[in-house]
Amino acid sequence: MNYGFIGTGGITTAMVTGLCSADSPPETIWVSPRNRQKANRLAADYAAVTVGSSNQAVVDQSDVVVLAILPQHKESVLAPLSFRRDQAVIHLLAGTSIDAVRPLVAPATDIVRAVPPSGLQSPDRCDCAHQDGLAGSHDAPLSRHHGQHATA
Repeated sequence: MNYGFIGTGGITTAMVTGLCSADSPPETIWVSPRNRQKANRLAADYAAVTVGSSNQAVVDQSDVVVLAILPQHKESVLAPLSFRRDQAVIHLLAGTSIDAVRPLVAPATDIVRAVPPSGLQSPDRCDCAHQDGLAGSHDAPLSRHHGQHATA
């Protein structure tokens, strides 16, 4: 399972650190080159992390794409990208519904809105809302939920 992060700020840094520190870390994590300094630091710190040459390169290499960008940048960052139907998308855009993200990541349909908790570097919890309206709190790292949906 390949993870990709669009946006390389503090939340991505914390989530990647947490995933790479988990008992069963992902084999591959792609990060966008948007913040080159943070992206390069993650790649230097964790063997699983690769900096993509572009946001599209990150999307192309990923089974699960995490959107960690500012909500006001969603159209300018996401509209030029081509997603696949078989990709899962986790969006972290504050105050942004799944319906607002859906057309920007089509044809991908497996979309989850997540609210990252404080203390992400120890990812033992993530509050989520699935596109079907299910919500819940998972008490396991994201790396243990490959292909699974949040449930109430």
